[in-house]
Amino acid sequence: MVDLLGASDPQVTRGHTANGTDVNTGALKRLVSCDMVRWFKVPSAWAMGGDVLGMHVTRAPLIHGTDPLILCRWRSLPFTLMNTMDRDTLLCLSVHPSYTRLSMALSTWKRELAGQRFDYTVMSTEMPCSDLYFHDLFSFEGIAARELGVEPPSVESGLHDIQHKAERAKLNSTQVRLMRGLLDHPAIPSSALSDTLGINRQSIARYRSQFMREGLLRRIAVPNLDMLGIGVLGAFQFELALCEPDIIRERLRGLSREFRPFSFLNVSSFSSQFMLTLHGDFGGFQRDVREVLKRYDEEGILRAPPFISVMTIPEMFWPDRCSLSDDFFRY
Repeated sequence: MVDLLGASDPQVTRGHTANGTDVNTGALKRLVSCDMVRWFKVPSAWAMGGDVLGMHVTRAPLIHGTDPLILCRWRSLPFTLMNTMDRDTLLCLSVHPSYTRLSMALSTWKRELAGQRFDYTVMSTEMPCSDLYFHDLFSFEGIAARELGVEPPSVESGLHDIQHKAERAKLNSTQVRLMRGLLDHPAIPSSALSDTLGINRQSIARYRSQFMREGLLRRIAVPNLDMLGIGVLGAFQFELALCEPDIIRERLRGLSREFRPFSFLNVSSFSSQFMLTLHGDFGGFQRDVREVLKRYDEEGILRAPPFISVMTIPEMFWPDRCSLSDDFFRY
């Protein structure tokens, strides 16, 4: 299971994980059938011409006293890639074709919140897609290894040094329809997807392979957090010191290795960084936070104290898929 959580779709179909470990494909199916692992398809919108990657944390009484429709409207805002929430915090990961579109989406969201007549805080970390470095990209193997008490697989830090594409990937209308279908229906077989979308299976197989090969779509394995005893999600937003980018990046690479037992998404640019983490309970979260703050202080690479949010997993509403709006493809 630990090795599987470092896998992506092409390697798994050949019976290997992303780090080269042999995997019994029957074992993979059993893990999925027992609900220990779920597959998600994640669009690499930064490789499809996206200009800005953002993580937005909203603190507000979202459950009690909030118009339920406001949350539906947030899900329908353009360019939202993935979001989740608990009683008083909403966490959103989004990709935007331009800073203007990002500003428009955030302004719309803040107007919705202001109409609810309660106090709220929205903290955004924005990064240009031309300078993204993924130290961890939905990598759960270190977390699973710690919770299961086993040795984690050896995985190099900084696997995903993203090269921004200056031009949007040229997708025809059938490819756009298939991309949306793969995101909206991540678990259904090709035969059912063919019937749903009206695209023949041969085209689905060919285009899906193309999406994976060109880095437009990733398939990731996500563990059942309840079965692992995970109870807390942490979100860290950092402002990095303005010094030589190569020095910052090398220090962050070293820190990401240290944080892999609890970090599953760790992204940086030349001036910002955000990290998502998982912990057994609030006490574990506090211990890991102290370690993170200590190490960043020792490295001296922050301009200001980080913005740290905590969410209680049993109270969270998890998305069942990642998505991009039609507007993203039209822009």
